Order: sequence, then structure tokens, then C-alpha cells
Amino acid sequence: MGLFGKSKKEAPAPAASAAKAKPAPSLEDTVFNMRFTAKQLARMSQKAEKDVEKEKKKCRDAMAKQNVEGARIFAENAIRQENQALTYLKLASRLDAVASKLDGQMKMQQVTGQMSDVTLALGGALEAMDVEKIARTMDTFEKQFEDLDMTAKYMDGAISDTTAMSTPQNQVDDLLKQVGTANALEYQNMLFDGTKYGTPAQATAQASSAEDTSLEARLQALSTQK
Repeated sequence: MGLFGKSKKEAPAPAASAAKAKPAPSLEDTVFNMRFTAKQLARMSQKAEKDVEKEKKKCRDAMAKQNVEGARIFAENAIRQENQALTYLKLASRLDAVASKLDGQMKMQQVTGQMSDVTLALGGALEAMDVEKIARTMDTFEKQFEDLDMTAKYMDGAISDTTAMSTPQNQVDDLLKQVGTANALEYQNMLFDGTKYGTPAQATAQASSAEDTSLEARLQALSTQK
């Protein structure tokens, strides 16, 4: 380097570029992740149900040993696990329902995009007055309309089937009757008496008959005393 030579300075390192914002997940990814999470929650619910049975067994064993305090603790654990299982199951159901709606919406968007392509093709065929091309495009156009109608019907059915409020009440009542019959007959009779579930006339007739029988018995007793 000469006496008056200038030393070369190293160029400063380029500043680190700002971190790019993470792109939003696609609709397909969202639907997949929601269904995957719903399955995980369903498995967690099943595990909690197994824990409930374990805690109930511990509770029975503690009661057999007259360990009242221990039985109470195990009973509380069982109730807590049961509530947790129900929470997991409800959340899994909600995720699956929304995923089904999004999936239907995604199909609608795909069909709408295909309709735009067909519309452009039809416009070109009309301008050129190409009869064969118009006929072919119209076939495709009508097919897209059929697909759109089918997708709309599928969405309506999926939304109805996956919404918790759409469950028929009579199916719920039937299930409750089965559980009541298998586990607690007295509880079943209390919930599903005739006045409440569809046989008020029969229940009223039975009550009236019982009153008549009681009245006749009292009259006979008075006649005997005389």
C-alpha cells in the first residue's frame, strides 16, 4: 500500500430484513387442522371417561373399607373427570360442525370459480357465433349449475346434521328412557310420567279411577258402621 493510499473499508453488513408476516393458513389447512384437533379432543374425552371409571372403582373400594373421607375424595375426582370429558366432547363437536361448514363453503367457492371460466368461454363462443362451441359450452354451463345445486343441498344437510340444536327431541327422550330403565327405574318413572310425555288422558283417567275407588271404600266403611 502506498504512502498516500487509502485503505478500503469493508462495506457495512446489510441490515437484517424485517421478519415477514406469517401468511394466513389456507381454508383447506384450517379445515384439516380443525378436524385433527376435534379427533384429539375426542380421544381426550375417552381417556377422561376411563379415568371416571377408575375413580368410581376406588370410591367403591373405599366405601367397602368404611373410608368415608377417601370415598368422598374419589367421588369428587370422578365428577371432575366426567365434567372434563363432557367439555372435551362438546368442543370436539363444535369444531367438527364448523369444519363441515367451512368445507361446504370451500366447495362452493371452487364451483363459483369454475362458473367464471365457463362464462368467459361462453362469451367468446357467442361473439364468434361458433354453434358447436356454444353447444359444448352450454353443456358445461348446465353441468356447473347442477354441481352448484348439489353443493348447496349438501351444505344445507351438513349444517343441519352437525348442529347440536337440530337433534330430534324424541331421540333424546328415548335415550334417556333407556338409561333410566337400565340404571334407575325410580328416576325414570319420575321423569317420564304420563302427564309429561304424551299420555295425559291416560294419567288423568287413572287418577280419577283411583279417587272413585277410594270414595267407594269410604262409603262402604260408613255403611258398615251404621
